Amino acid sequence: MGLGVHGVSVRVDDSGASIGKRYARTDEIAIPFGVTVDPETLKDGCATVRDRDSMQQIRVKLEEIPALVSELSAGTRLWADAVQQYGLTVTGSEKDDTEEPTKKEKKKKNKE
Repeated sequence: MGLGVHGVSVRVDDSGASIGKRYARTDEIAIPFGVTVDPETLKDGCATVRDRDSMQQIRVKLEEIPALVSELSAGTRLWADAVQQYGLTVTGSEKDDTEEPTKKEKKKKNKE
């Protein structure tokens, strides 16, 4: 991804733990920004960048991540500016209840 070229220390967690546990681990050792590559990355060429302090997340094109994380880490760019440029990513637990329910949710509701 090129983070090292921009002077950003890189640590890969390929432990197989849930994403929540991985975030908790990085929070414990004070990693300010995390980059998560997920199945969506293959579709949209973007990864999620997470700010430890606010726990907010944005989706950023892979080729833009090294410079962005470098600037955020150096303090030459504010997280709020990145959020304004890329917009917040809504995670599964934060999704609006007005969204169309999944098949599984519909099935569960019908059983009730």
